Amino acid sequence: MKRLRCLPAGLAGIAAITALVAPALAHAGSSCHEVSDIVGYEQCTRFGASWANERRPPFTLAFGVRTFMFSPLGHTFSAKTTKNGPEVYSFEGDILGTKPLIASGFGWQITGYAWRNVYLGVESSWAFGKNGGYAFQANGYDVEPSGWLDTFAFAGGLLMGARIPLGKLSLRPEMLVGGRVLSLSQQATLAGEAKKATATTAAWALEPRLALDMWVLPWMTVSAFAGKDLRDPRSLSFGLMIVGHVRAYDGAFSL
Repeated sequence: MKRLRCLPAGLAGIAAITALVAPALAHAGSSCHEVSDIVGYEQCTRFGASWANERRPPFTLAFGVRTFMFSPLGHTFSAKTTKNGPEVYSFEGDILGTKPLIASGFGWQITGYAWRNVYLGVESSWAFGKNGGYAFQANGYDVEPSGWLDTFAFAGGLLMGARIPLGKLSLRPEMLVGGRVLSLSQQATLAGEAKKATATTAAWALEPRLALDMWVLPWMTVSAFAGKDLRDPRSLSFGLMIVGHVRAYDGAFSL
């Protein structure tokens, strides 16, 4: 401490505090632990393991609301009156009219970055709606919609996309490869006897999308997207999701 007396009073005080505190901080921030009874044998984590952004796994998890506009044209529906029973009637979707069937619900999505800003993922969604507005005959049955919610949809598949970082905003062109299942709750009447029936159809989906993200926190975005099925351009989907990011700004804030 004799050397400190040669310094101005303020600098000497700072130097003294630094000399006392630095070893304590170094010890407190240490990520090493003894692995042997021999003094000095320690195992340490790599520098920045607990805080470095590039050491965090590049995953995202999203949850939000979804809306589907499903065109029935060109699809064949198969109807059953019991879950595992035989088909009692079928019909072509064209008989429902040209208006798309609309269903809204919830969905989730998990993605992981495979290379730089290119990501892969998986998603699924459940949606419900009331469409109605039809009545027809099929295989001797008089068919009409049944229930307050008469439309049920499930969709899912694999994702591939790329994120274009633009500061507080990001653009994400992506492609969904998957499928959709659509079920209609109906009342089928035969010889005066009415029964509940479920008419179902399924289709593959190849849907390009464009998403816009806005960062509200370094680890959270609000994301809106829209897509159109290439196999059936009359079928559309929209969504608004809250996305959690393991890496702050997915590792890149701007180009």
